[in-house]
Amino acid sequence: MFQPIRGCLPGLAVLVSAPFFFPQVTGHLAVTNALGMPESCFTSPSQVHFYLGPALTNCTTNQPVDGDYYFQVTDPSGVNLLSTDPLQDRRFTVRGGRIATGNGVHVTLNSAPCPPSRILSVAPFGMSVSAMCQYKLWVTPVWEYHLKPAGFHGFVPHRSLAQNFVVMKPVAQSTITGFAFYDFDEDGTWQNQPGGEVPLAGWRIEIWRDEEFEDVTFTDATGRYEFMRPFDPSAIYEIRELPPSPGYIPEPGAIWLSTNARTGLVAAGQANVPGPDFGNVEFELAVGAGRTRGFWHNQGESLLLACDPDWREELNFTCLRRPISTANPSLSIFLVPEPPATFATAFAALSGWIVGQGAGGHAGYQLSAQVAAAILNNTCGFMQGSIYIDRMQNGQLVSLAQMFQDVSGLLCAPGAGLTGPGDPPQPSPIPGVDLRTAMLMCLNEFDSINNTGSTTEPQIVYKSRSTPSQFPSPYEP
Repeated sequence: MFQPIRGCLPGLAVLVSAPFFFPQVTGHLAVTNALGMPESCFTSPSQVHFYLGPALTNCTTNQPVDGDYYFQVTDPSGVNLLSTDPLQDRRFTVRGGRIATGNGVHVTLNSAPCPPSRILSVAPFGMSVSAMCQYKLWVTPVWEYHLKPAGFHGFVPHRSLAQNFVVMKPVAQSTITGFAFYDFDEDGTWQNQPGGEVPLAGWRIEIWRDEEFEDVTFTDATGRYEFMRPFDPSAIYEIRELPPSPGYIPEPGAIWLSTNARTGLVAAGQANVPGPDFGNVEFELAVGAGRTRGFWHNQGESLLLACDPDWREELNFTCLRRPISTANPSLSIFLVPEPPATFATAFAALSGWIVGQGAGGHAGYQLSAQVAAAILNNTCGFMQGSIYIDRMQNGQLVSLAQMFQDVSGLLCAPGAGLTGPGDPPQPSPIPGVDLRTAMLMCLNEFDSINNTGSTTEPQIVYKSRSTPSQFPSPYEP
């Protein structure tokens, strides 16, 4: 239901900061046994080793950058550090895209899946408190380690690789994996190729069973999460994503939007179980985005020419009204001439209608002119694409597409042509509010959107970011 407001509130929206987004760390990380074979379940810490090198599929692509790295072992969430020796003893060197040397008691072995790669021993590390005897191995470049420490004991997710493993009595295991990604086009599908959409690192993922929380993890630099559970085809788990506080739009102050399901069910009935992938996108304030109806009367002509005839179709879909009081749709509805009419003909009709006729207090026309300007801003102007609006100027974002849909219900109402100051009250889709009153209340919202071109006006337009900003991780929901 359309929620109108009575006038505009003072004050400016707060600009969302946008830290630089680093590219993800390269290299393939795998937990292995002492023979260099990828493995996830062990009976002793001394059996646990790891490989860092090029992709196992061809031993040439996705090589790690040469230099020194640190590793650590934590519980699955990353919150509890389990490695017991000093950090400097957990330092190793990569040369030629392969592990070359290690420090301390961590022995390098030549048994690796991509010769002449080596593997590195992981022990010593303490016992995990995880009910499933799970551990997480982290690897990060030394130059990305944070001394403060930030992230997970200095290992920051967007610059680290991670893999889970189990140390327990031998039992069959199911490994549940999936990804969180930045879904810029909001289609719910990850375009995971060079130059495509990027992974979301440090994103909180939880696993539940029978509505009871079991464990939490955070995605690594590749956007990957992992849970390990005993093999049991009858065991059904729910995988949930949780965004940074204060949550998802439309929560007040929220700037994140999920683009597909926030949960997914999996059964632990095979060795490798694909979990749900989670798409998300972030919005930031777009200062100076809107232009007034006066702009589209004259200055916007070149912008409309560049996107002709799309703007004509968009306007004609919305039941725009002329400034006359009549119930006759053929007289009250304004239509832009569509092809084969020329652009010049169409623009002259728009220019004369949007500001050139006296409104006479006709609410249907006044609202139509502001809605038309907002449509042109979104179709041909400086606020194209997916847009959210701080509609009540209270930090609670609303989709502009939803606002267009809602206001269409007012403009397309049977009595929309009879909304002049002397016309009898007409029913509206809003219970208890006549149509003219509802239109005048909504008029303020679209006027505020279109006036954001002036930076002295309240800035309420939010665009999706081209890449995600960094956020603290780990974080609580």
